[in-house]
Amino acid sequence: MNGFTRNLKEHAPDAIAALRFAMSLRNNAKNKRIAQDSMKPVLADPMDLHSPVTGDYAARQEANKAAATIQRNANRAVTSDASLNQAQSLQGARDAAEYTTKGALQDNAMIQKTMEDSRNREEKSREIRNQVANQNKQAINANIREKADIEAKYNRSNYDSTNLLLGQMEQKAMVNNERDKQFAAENLQTQLSLERQNQANLINDKY
Repeated sequence: MNGFTRNLKEHAPDAIAALRFAMSLRNNAKNKRIAQDSMKPVLADPMDLHSPVTGDYAARQEANKAAATIQRNANRAVTSDASLNQAQSLQGARDAAEYTTKGALQDNAMIQKTMEDSRNREEKSREIRNQVANQNKQAINANIREKADIEAKYNRSNYDSTNLLLGQMEQKAMVNNERDKQFAAENLQTQLSLERQNQANLINDKY
């Protein structure tokens, strides 16, 4: 076995461990990205309630037409007595004014009613907008918490991967240290044996 092959064989476990570590970190990052990309808060869009302000224009128009008809008929002379004709005209004016007033009141009443409905709907819309805003805020906060949880799990996975690699390296270093100590002890024992043998040979040669 040449030197290159021996070195390759010796360092193969370290290279495999380093590759596994890099693949583990890459997989952790991929899982984190997939999880976070799939987490999008569902935000609601508030619905505004509208109610137009309208009057009873048709009722006012009908009342005005009726008043005009009454006034026109009252202005027609039906007798040669001027005082009677004037009295008839005045009564017609009063009746016409009553119709006009009735139509105006009906129109104004409708305006007031639709204004109140509009205010109520606007108030309801504000409540809905506030509720939706609070729901959206809760959804966003929940999304932030979930992303933070994913980040924590990602960091934990990286820590576990790193800790595993370091543990393997520590175990290998301990084995190597123990082997080196044993090898040094064996070398020392061999040297001591050689020295004793040499000393014994010197003594034998002397005598």
